[in-house]
Amino acid sequence: MTGEAGGVRVGDLMVGYGGQPVLENLELFVPPGEIAAIRGSSGSGKTTLLRALAGFLRPQRGTIELGGQLVSGPGVWMPTERRNIGLVPQEGALFPHLDVAGNVGFGLPRRTRGERRATAERVAYLLALVDLPGSERLRPHELSGGMQQRVAVARALAREPSCILLDEPFSALDADLRRELREQVRRLLKKVGTTAILVTHDEAEAREFADRVHRMSGRQLD
Repeated sequence: MTGEAGGVRVGDLMVGYGGQPVLENLELFVPPGEIAAIRGSSGSGKTTLLRALAGFLRPQRGTIELGGQLVSGPGVWMPTERRNIGLVPQEGALFPHLDVAGNVGFGLPRRTRGERRATAERVAYLLALVDLPGSERLRPHELSGGMQQRVAVARALAREPSCILLDEPFSALDADLRRELREQVRRLLKKVGTTAILVTHDEAEAREFADRVHRMSGRQLD
C-alpha cells in the first residue's frame, strides 16, 4: 500500500491482546492537515487503534503509514521513538520533576551551546502558541488542569511531528474549560497544519473538534 505524502493511512489492520483481535480489517485514511475523531464507547477499540498508531502495540496484520512513511507492515516495524508523532494523553502526564521548559523541550537536542539556544527558542515559541508565554520556570503543580494540557500540546508539537495523537485529552476538565481548550487546540492544530487524530466517547466533542468523525463499531470504523 502506498499513501500520498503526509496524513495517516491504515490498511487491513488486525491488532489485539494475547492473540485475540480487538480490531480487524480496519481501514482509515486521514488526509494531510486534517483532524479526525475516532468515537466509541469504552472497550470499543479506539484506544487500541491509537496505541497501534503510536507503536505501543504491534499489529498481527495490516499496514500503517504516518506522514507518507510505512511504519508497520510485512517485514516492517518502526518503534515508537522513531515514529514522527506527538502524543497528548489524558490529564497531560507532565513530568513532575521538570519545569515547563523541561517538559516542552524534553527530547530536543541540547548537547552544545547552539543546540541549547535553539531549544530554548523553540520552547518559547511553542509556549507563546499555546498562550503561556513566560511560563518556562513554573512547575506542573503550579499549573491549572487547562494549563497542564496546553503544555502537553506544546510538548507534542516540539519535534514538528507529522501527526498528533490525542487520547481523550479534555475529559478531566469541567465543561466550560473543556469547550474553551478544545476550541483553542483546534485553532492551534489548524494554524500549524499538523494532521491529528482524537479519540473520544463524546459525540458532540468529536463533531466540534474534528473535520471528519469515524465511529468504532464491530472491530472496524464506520
